[in-house]
Amino acid sequence: MENKTLSNQLFYKNNSQNANSFNKIIDFAVEKFCNSIGFNKNFFSQFLPYSESQFPKYINHNDDTKNLKSHDLIHILDNLDKPHQKLILDYLAQRYEATFIFNDSLDDNNQSLEHILLSITATDGELSKQFLNAIEDNNIDDNEIKQLKEIAYKLRSLLRVFESRVNR
Repeated sequence: MENKTLSNQLFYKNNSQNANSFNKIIDFAVEKFCNSIGFNKNFFSQFLPYSESQFPKYINHNDDTKNLKSHDLIHILDNLDKPHQKLILDYLAQRYEATFIFNDSLDDNNQSLEHILLSITATDGELSKQFLNAIEDNNIDDNEIKQLKEIAYKLRSLLRVFESRVNR
């Protein structure tokens, strides 16, 4: 078995499906960010230790000969704005059954505890309703699983915000 701690690579070829999904998310976030500021995706390479022609190779989900390194991911995240960072970080959080929330979301004083609790209750109801719809035919398909996971993630996020506000 390969010793993963000795390598600086974020993903391994034997886990290429997950790496491909992750690279797709990074590629999507970088492209959307660049589009939002009026540049093409290759412009982003100026923020990284790659040339304009090298950068696409590292986030190309069809090419597993180049592997994104952890410090490259940090460079990418450092140069994205929060909404585009969140796309990548949410993917990682969901993959490892965690919840990612920016600290400023936790400190948002515009929402009262009552509003957060109402949102939790509404989201819990939405999750329950979706689950009941999914088991109606005694078979939960991939689309229904995806929807349930998205709602559950939203519920965990709201619970995390509530917990943070109560602990102040």
